Amino acid sequence: QLEAMSPNNVETELIELNQKLLNGIAAGNYELYESLIDASITCFEPEAVGHLVEGHEFHKYYFDLPTSSNPVNTTMVRPHVRLLGEDAAVVCYARLTQTLDED
Repeated sequence: QLEAMSPNNVETELIELNQKLLNGIAAGNYELYESLIDASITCFEPEAVGHLVEGHEFHKYYFDLPTSSNPVNTTMVRPHVRLLGEDAAVVCYARLTQTLDED
């Protein structure tokens, strides 16, 4: 529970969980993604061309694709956490993804 922790501890835990999620996405770990993302997620993605995407299935498509053998490093640049109450927060950051070309 967020309310049992100090704001700094909450922010640190949320940033760590978000990095765990990004690492899991890069590794193609759908089980981790599913455990960290609420089933009722909604989002607008560039490839959805302005349509609201709901649930896990849209993103599961990408997890089902063959994974690359090239290493991937994902960094959150200047993460910032805004606590919205006792049980809600927003984590903002620039996502830097480093990969090697197939060549």
